[in-house]
Amino acid sequence: MATNSLPLIEVSRLRPGIYVVLDLGWRRHPFPMNSFTLRSPEQIETLRSLGLEKVRYSPERSSVPPLPPSAATRPQPAAPPRPAPEVARPADPEAAKGTVSVIVAMQLEDPIEKQQAMLRALELRQRQAAQSHQAMLKRIGPEPAEAARVCEALADELLEWLPQQGEVALRLLSPGSGDQPSTHEIGVASLCLLLGRDCNMPAPMLRHLVLAALMHDAGKQRVPSFLHEDYGQLTEFERQTYRQHIEFGVEMARRMELPREVVEAIAQHHEFADGSGFPHRLDLDALGPVSRALILCNRYHNLVCPLHVETGLTPHRALQRIFREERDRFDPTLLARFVKLLGVYPPGTLVELTDHRMAIVVASQPGNSLAPRVQIVDLPDEARPGLAIDLDPAKGVGVRCGLSPDQLNVRWAARARQIARSGIAIEPLAEAGRLAA
Repeated sequence: MATNSLPLIEVSRLRPGIYVVLDLGWRRHPFPMNSFTLRSPEQIETLRSLGLEKVRYSPERSSVPPLPPSAATRPQPAAPPRPAPEVARPADPEAAKGTVSVIVAMQLEDPIEKQQAMLRALELRQRQAAQSHQAMLKRIGPEPAEAARVCEALADELLEWLPQQGEVALRLLSPGSGDQPSTHEIGVASLCLLLGRDCNMPAPMLRHLVLAALMHDAGKQRVPSFLHEDYGQLTEFERQTYRQHIEFGVEMARRMELPREVVEAIAQHHEFADGSGFPHRLDLDALGPVSRALILCNRYHNLVCPLHVETGLTPHRALQRIFREERDRFDPTLLARFVKLLGVYPPGTLVELTDHRMAIVVASQPGNSLAPRVQIVDLPDEARPGLAIDLDPAKGVGVRCGLSPDQLNVRWAARARQIARSGIAIEPLAEAGRLAA
């Protein structure tokens, strides 16, 4: 059915559940798409604020009929104000302390506040790890032995992020968290931890993998900052200078007397299984097990969070590219496990749900790649945190599609890019809890 053949109704007759189609350009409204199902009274108020008197709607795609004209025009009585709950105020100061503690406990039971408190704890842990990493880098030159001690202590700390038992997920952190110093190395190390654990790597090998993740780009300290990334526009001389960071990183790791497996992984972290990598064009058989995992995790993180922001991909698109276009570059067994761990819609992906709501994927759910944990968003610049819920396609709520910035209007596109670059952390699912959609 053509858009202009859809019926028009007054905005005053709209209610949640009506599927509307806007005859406006993307720049003239704040919604991610021109057609969608209304999900809240606030969205209707937004339509009113645009000066619209009538909009088109699809009866077939609406779950409810419009309000009748009489109900739409009849003034609605205002709801009486809800009285504030009274709290007893005991005269005894000690009893008062007990009352306060009960109130605080009640507040902490709020699911949004509980999730935000857990997120703040993850972000604090992440910042402290990044600070330790920065301190380690500064000591490599003058004090390589001390730098090695800090690096190994940080690797052991990261290994403690993995619980001994139970499932773990990859959790999205707050916007902007992915642009801080050392978040690339901590992010790659987090991915390596998940992948190594899923592969049942022996403890010594997993420790080598984390050490290599923390050290793989250390050589960039000796390369000009504008050459810290090959984004396809470097001259041949600039490209060769950029690639020297591998040689410098290997030299640093040897001065720090790190294990041979760590040095090897640093030397190979830009090689590919099909022989198309650098510096030595090694193939899969020539790559060590630590190198294979680091190559995959580093490639994914570089696609999502490159230094040149404009070249970045959404997590969903980055995983698609790796699996569909670059799969010959990676160990096939590791790649299959990696895709399963992150899910079809990795954390940081902006998605449209089957009920046409917009949501941010905030955590993967191991073993259930089509049902991630999401946070509903109504407006692109909404700062208030929402409740994270676990999708369940069997109950009618799932992901309809992942969204890329080029599919969205300007404001939503900016939000999608900001979300994609957020930091990532490991979160035990037992701590995160589960809330159904």
